[in-house]
Amino acid sequence: MESKCQFLASKIDSEICGNPVDTYHGFCKKHEYTVQARKKMKEQNDKITNGRKIQIMRNEYGRFEHKDSHIIFDMATQKAYGVQGDGGEVFELGEEEIKYCKLNGFGYQIKRKNIEEEIIFDDQVF
Repeated sequence: MESKCQFLASKIDSEICGNPVDTYHGFCKKHEYTVQARKKMKEQNDKITNGRKIQIMRNEYGRFEHKDSHIIFDMATQKAYGVQGDGGEVFELGEEEIKYCKLNGFGYQIKRKNIEEEIIFDDQVF
């Protein structure tokens, strides 16, 4: 049986969305970033982490790194922006790292190039 989106509009006599679920926390793409979805995601994250704090520490290269995933963070923006390589290099966030960020409630930045070849960032905040 396919799961259905659990979003419930705040209108009186409204019904559950019912679209197919696209996220791990039970909402469709349209309702993925609603207040209800974020609340559900936080509840699930608290269950996963058992309420423990996730530690991000300065590594040997002077960057702030989450040791379990090797994701590195910009402490000014408090967002993930890359993955620490074994030789000190920094790699862009891949799909798996972005999923990990979403699962753990980390904000993240993705570098991409626009038409004029300037680097711009897509910010995602949870």
